[in-house]
Amino acid sequence: MTLQPLQAINCPRCQTSNARNSRWCRRCRTPLGGSTDSPLDVLYPAERWRRLVAWLVDLMLSPVAFVTGMLFADMGGPAIATLTLLVLGIVGVPYQVVLLRREGQTVGKRLLGMRIVDEETGGKGQVFKVIVLRYFVNWLLTLIPPYVLVDHMLIFAKNRRCVHDYLAGTKVVMDTPRN
Repeated sequence: MTLQPLQAINCPRCQTSNARNSRWCRRCRTPLGGSTDSPLDVLYPAERWRRLVAWLVDLMLSPVAFVTGMLFADMGGPAIATLTLLVLGIVGVPYQVVLLRREGQTVGKRLLGMRIVDEETGGKGQVFKVIVLRYFVNWLLTLIPPYVLVDHMLIFAKNRRCVHDYLAGTKVVMDTPRN
């Protein structure tokens, strides 16, 4: 009897080839369901403090940074601050969009080991839902002061989902498994 090598299994998220008995993708850490002790549908909500720190990191790479840089330039502020904020705004925004589209992560979420997934499937969220509903519509709604408070307070709910998570049908989960 000849032993056959184990066939590889491709990750549904990034298409990386993994050993057949792998529980997690070696590249993106997506659960593969190759083990009965860690089912595919177990996703751990991201800790509140991680989401806060990731938001602060992302804030520096957002349109807010770009607009702030332009205001500094108009007010004759320090040249280095202006240049830094402009670069962050011009480079950061496209980079965030690419990361969201490819990995379901922002720079902050990637640094802190989190990702945005579809609430129903647990897979990477649809680009429209994540970028347009979760970020752009949410940004427009922040112009309504009570909305900001309600959105941020929902992080203390048991499922740790904010209004913007509900808008887009997403949730933020830990990118790596718990041991």
